[in-house]
Formats: sequence, structure tokens, C-alpha cells
Amino acid sequence: MLKIRLSRAGRKHLSHFDIVVTEHTKPAKSGEIEILGWYDTRTKKYAVDMEIGRAHVWTPVTTGHLV
Repeated sequence: MLKIRLSRAGRKHLSHFDIVVTEHTKPAKSGEIEILGWYDTRTKKYAVDMEIGRAHVWTPVTTGHLV
């Protein structure tokens, strides 16, 4: 089963995250299938850039929501 997860990057206190598709049994950093976007916690207004169209490809239609 696939999941959409955040994969942490950056150094201590300066983290940012990649939004990735991974198998649910693997860690988010090691088994990414596709990188959908990024999430930046370093800005005052948390910045997110994600390809919504690609996320719909990976999520089942029956759930009705992205994550």
C-alpha cells in the first residue's frame, strides 16, 4: 500500500520537508517512488508547493481526500 509522507531534509533547526510517495513498510527517506513537492518550515508563513494533479494519481478515488 502506498502513502504520501513528509521526508525531512536540511540541518538542525533549519529543516524543510519533501512530500514523497512511499511504500508504507519503508522509511520515507529510503524508498521514495516519486517526489510530489516540498514543505518549508523556515518561513513565517509555511510555504508548500505540491503537484496536486500528481497526488491524485497516487491516491485512491474512494478516499475523497488527499492525505
